Amino acid sequence: MNKLPKKKEHFVMDYNEDFEVNWSLIQLLPEWLRNFETNCENIKFEKTIHDLPKIKNSALIIDHPFSGSFDRQVEDLKNYKGTIFCCDRALFACLTNGVIPDYVVNVDSSYLCLAFYDLPEIRKHMDKITALFAVTTFPLTIRAWTGKKAFFSTILANNHDLTESISAKSKTDILRPGGCVHNTCWSIAYALGAKTIGLYGIDNSYDKHSQAEHNIATLPFYVKELGKTFHVDRVYELYATILFQWLDHVGNEVVTINTTENGIMYDSIVKMLEPRFITDIKRMTLKKFVEDYK
Repeated sequence: MNKLPKKKEHFVMDYNEDFEVNWSLIQLLPEWLRNFETNCENIKFEKTIHDLPKIKNSALIIDHPFSGSFDRQVEDLKNYKGTIFCCDRALFACLTNGVIPDYVVNVDSSYLCLAFYDLPEIRKHMDKITALFAVTTFPLTIRAWTGKKAFFSTILANNHDLTESISAKSKTDILRPGGCVHNTCWSIAYALGAKTIGLYGIDNSYDKHSQAEHNIATLPFYVKELGKTFHVDRVYELYATILFQWLDHVGNEVVTINTTENGIMYDSIVKMLEPRFITDIKRMTLKKFVEDYK
C-alpha cells in the first residue's frame, strides 16, 4: 500500500492489516450502549464502589463449582464471618443453602443474567444483600433487584474515551472487570482494602473436554498441586492470566488464597502460562481458611 504524505495522515490513516480485531467491542458495543441508555433514563446511580464500607480484614469470593463440592462444604461457608462476594450465578446455591453474602456482583450485559435474580428464593433475601451492577447491565436484571444497589463503570474494550464518557455521565467509579465476574469481585475486594482474599469455586476449567461451552477447543493442563488434568479453553485461559497479572502487579499488598478443590488457579499453572510472574497463590482448604480468617 502506498503511504500518504505525513501531514495527510493526520486526516486519512492507512488501513492497518496487522491490527488485531477486538470482536468483543464489535459484537457487544450495541448491547452495552443500549443497556446504558435505558438505565440512565430509569435508574438513579446513587452509590458507587467508593461509597461502600472498607473491608478491615478478609474477603471470600464464591463462584459455583461444578465438582459438587458446594454441598459438601456448605457448613464451612456458613461459618465464615468475613466479607462475602458472591458471583451472580452462585447466588441461588448460596441462599438456598443458608449462606447470605454481603455482595452479589453482576458485570455481564446479557439478558440471560436476569435468570440469576428473578426467583422467589432470591427475593426473600434481597434486603440483606447489596447488589453491585455494571451500568451496562441488562436493565431488567437491575430492576428485578429490590434490595440495596451500587454501580460501577467498566473499562470497555480498552476504549478510554467511551469508558470515561459513561463514567462521567453516570458519576460512577471506573473498575477493571478482568473479563469475568469472579475477577470483578477480586478487583472490588482489593479496592475496598481486603488484606486477604479467598477464592472458592473459581476453577477456570472443565473436568472433561466434552464440557466445553460452544464446542471451543480446549487444552489439557496438568495441575501439579492437585495431581489432576483439567481442560482449559482460550476464554478461561484469559481469565486466569488476567488474575495472575493482577496478583503480580499488587505483590505483597494482598494475600490471595485458593480454596477450590479443582481447576487451574495454582502456582504450577502460573509458571506455565506466565513464567516471568512472581506470583504466589497460596493453597488452603476452605475449612482451614474459615478457621484462620473468620
